[in-house]
Amino acid sequence: LRATNSMPAAMRQLPSREGKVRSMSFSPIHRHLAIGGEDCTMIVLDLGRGDITLSHHDDAENSSSDDSAITPVIGEIEREDRIHAVEYSPSGQYIAVAGFDGMCAIVNASTMELVTEITRSGLILCVAWHPSGSMIAIGGSDKEAAVLDTDSWEVLGEIQRHGTIQCLSWSPQDYNTNNQRNTTATKATASWSTSENSNKSPRSSNEKEGLLAVGGSDGKVAIIDMDTKSIAKEVSLFQLQHQQEELRRSRSRKSRQKSPQDSVSNDIKSCRVNSVSWCPDGSYISICGSNGVVIIVETRSFAVVQEVIRTSNLTCIAWQPMNGKYLTVGGDDHTVAVLKTGIMVGEDAMSPDRQSIDESMSKDSIRSPSGWVLSEDFEL
Repeated sequence: LRATNSMPAAMRQLPSREGKVRSMSFSPIHRHLAIGGEDCTMIVLDLGRGDITLSHHDDAENSSSDDSAITPVIGEIEREDRIHAVEYSPSGQYIAVAGFDGMCAIVNASTMELVTEITRSGLILCVAWHPSGSMIAIGGSDKEAAVLDTDSWEVLGEIQRHGTIQCLSWSPQDYNTNNQRNTTATKATASWSTSENSNKSPRSSNEKEGLLAVGGSDGKVAIIDMDTKSIAKEVSLFQLQHQQEELRRSRSRKSRQKSPQDSVSNDIKSCRVNSVSWCPDGSYISICGSNGVVIIVETRSFAVVQEVIRTSNLTCIAWQPMNGKYLTVGGDDHTVAVLKTGIMVGEDAMSPDRQSIDESMSKDSIRSPSGWVLSEDFEL
């Protein structure tokens, strides 16, 4: 898409799909795009080929019959059931393709040849490569996040959770290497079971595995410190919204007579975490879910520093990769909210707003740092 002041315009027509598209992933060189969905097929497109530019409306219809307008498909594999997750490895050597067949296929990105298949006991809904490429995490309906070594493809261990695992995300490499986490924030040992078949040698003390965020249908995100195999923080969307609901009910009772037995809404009861995303330097992690709430957690003290309320189920969230200035959120209301975060990484990393957060985050709290505002709200 080419962004304009009025409306994004399509620059390239992509091949149509049969059924819903469930997952997409760019290669590290940003030229190739892997797409998977309910047609049980994963295709790889070369976005660097072809120079046909389509306008948003009129020219798109006229150009649809022009074969040169369609981005070339350079790779394709078929699976036995619907594909729910595709993800390029950090090096671009592999593509992980997983879905409702309970299998995660590791495919050579150049040749489309199958390297190995990893079998799980339930539907696979999410995969995440470690930034170093040395590990991959796989999660789904079996309520376990399996972490595998990518040299041997052996399971190193499994993290047990209380609900279906909807999303997984590793902390960025720079954060893993440079950040000194507050170890006193660790609250509990993670339910980590080590595979008896794993022959993986211990990592050196200087090689940090970082954090793995595990979000699920129980409405919680466990941020796992993979170096200690402990829970550094557990954030509950249900608990935070429940507190808001109690406050709303309290105010309502003050304004009019209402029974104290009012129940929490069904939307809150069924709250699930749908997406998590780290800011580029790993200093914050964003979480969104079915209750329409976006939570921002500062990752040194693991305090909740910002909360944004939307109007419907939220399905995806992503930080701007360069400097973390913007956070985008999408959901069932057919809009994409673009939030100006009030933080910058790189040269502007210690802005007054960011510095004030760092100096005051000694305990859990919900704060509203300056600069976190809705910048744009695009309707789709």
